[in-house]
Amino acid sequence: MSALRRAVYGIAMSLSCSASAALADDCAGDPGYVLSIVPNQVMIGTPFSTTIQAPAGELVILMYSSTPGPTPTAYGTLCIGLPLLGTAVFVMPPEDVSFPHYVDCNSQYVGFTGHVQFFAADLNQGTVHRSNSQTISLEPGSCPAGGFFPGDLATYTQGGWGQKCAGNNVGCLRNTHFASVFPNGLILGDEDGVDGDNAFALVLTSAAAVEALLPTGGKAGAFTADLTNPTTTSAGVFAGQLAAAKLNVAFDAAGKFDAKKVRDDLKVADMLYQAGVHLKLNGFSVLEVIDFADLVISGVVAMPMDVDGDTIGDVGFSDLSQALDMFNNNFDNANQNLGVLTSP
Repeated sequence: MSALRRAVYGIAMSLSCSASAALADDCAGDPGYVLSIVPNQVMIGTPFSTTIQAPAGELVILMYSSTPGPTPTAYGTLCIGLPLLGTAVFVMPPEDVSFPHYVDCNSQYVGFTGHVQFFAADLNQGTVHRSNSQTISLEPGSCPAGGFFPGDLATYTQGGWGQKCAGNNVGCLRNTHFASVFPNGLILGDEDGVDGDNAFALVLTSAAAVEALLPTGGKAGAFTADLTNPTTTSAGVFAGQLAAAKLNVAFDAAGKFDAKKVRDDLKVADMLYQAGVHLKLNGFSVLEVIDFADLVISGVVAMPMDVDGDTIGDVGFSDLSQALDMFNNNFDNANQNLGVLTSP
């Protein structure tokens, strides 16, 4: 067992085997081991930051609890209680470590008080120190529809993705990063790409091919053949909306939107539909609806598509195209929130 694993295991056993008794009210911690949370009273929908100060190279175990303790351990009394809500373990770098956090706009969080403290172990000396403890209280806040403020997340419409590069627009972002985000090309429909079977695919191999196709209109439908870098398709507007949605998800997952949005802790692929779409699609994630769209546009799924497993057809081409359109518009240009989506 490595020294790191032994240290984590030993501290965990110390916590799990300790009795809950009111030993001391010493929550100041050891000199040089400082925990700060700013602010300590946080409105839902707003950020706060946790900062850790400890000697470089020591193993830090940051612990979260819903109760204040005290909890006696072999390494001294903790001023947080058991059971723990969670932990974070890392080796301390030369500089202080700060973790930015965001409290989701969920009214159920109001009134919660959390208690936080850390141990730091010197693996060479075999010593363990405690930080001071901190509390954080969650308070009411003014939250928008879906729990997002304009600017929290970013998406772009198919028209945006299809525009020429100018200044710092998303067309320039597309040109700069398409090859790294889609090393095998952007594939719509059959995930195997152009392979000659009865599940059809469209492949866009370059940023220029995206610009040439988008935006595209026409009646939503399915592909009737494999296509590489077309400028029109039999799927009409459905193909354009699916291409834009996949661009949004992939660029966001690759971190290419991080400079444009506030909530870089969230990814648009995980957001759930809650309004503005066919009722059967509410509760599904953006990525799940994109998966539905790929199956449908490939031509291998009978329409309308059964999405809830009851063997009854639920949604058609236009329903899925509309859902993708609503997603693409919801956080357009990182300056709006239409309330279509909510966090999981």
